[in-house]
Amino acid sequence: MTINKQVIISLLLLIMVVVFFGYTDVDLIIQNYFYIPTTKQWIMNSYMEPYNFIFYDGIKKFLIVFAVVLFFLFIASFKVVLLKIYKNIKKAF
Repeated sequence: MTINKQVIISLLLLIMVVVFFGYTDVDLIIQNYFYIPTTKQWIMNSYMEPYNFIFYDGIKKFLIVFAVVLFFLFIASFKVVLLKIYKNIKKAF
C-alpha cells in the first residue's frame, strides 16, 4: 500500500471517529458504568495505590521515557553509521 493510500485511509477513519463520537452519546453511556453519581467519584480513584501507578503515574512515566528514547534514536539516526545504512536500505524499498 502506498503512503498516499495510508494517509487517505487514516484521515477518513479519523473523520469517521470524530463524527461518530460527536453525534452519538456512546462515550457518555460507557462512562456512566464507571462513575458513581451518589458519591461523585470514579470506580478507580487516583488514591488507590495499584491503580494509581498503573493508570496515572506509571503510564505518564512510561510515555515520557518512550518519547525521550524516540528522540535520541531520531538524533542517532543521523550520526550512527549503522542506522544511516538502515535508512538507505529502507528508502530503496
